[in-house]
Amino acid sequence: MARAKYYIKRQTTWNDTEKEEEETLFETTRKADAEKFFYRIRKNRNYAYDIRMGYFKTDEFTMAGKVTNEYWIEKH
Repeated sequence: MARAKYYIKRQTTWNDTEKEEEETLFETTRKADAEKFFYRIRKNRNYAYDIRMGYFKTDEFTMAGKVTNEYWIEKH
């Protein structure tokens, strides 16, 4: 029987219109390791909002405009 895989993913949106493809930041078969990595990312982001179980967003303002990053845990 195969073990489930947990992925930490990120998607970036520029100026509320241009979305990039999903990017896998971390991959493991252990749920505890995935959660530890996910919460470490959230702790290091200053302005996390829309926080839900296994999901959050951050905003950054750069010279190019507003950048929104979405982070979440995905299980396969």
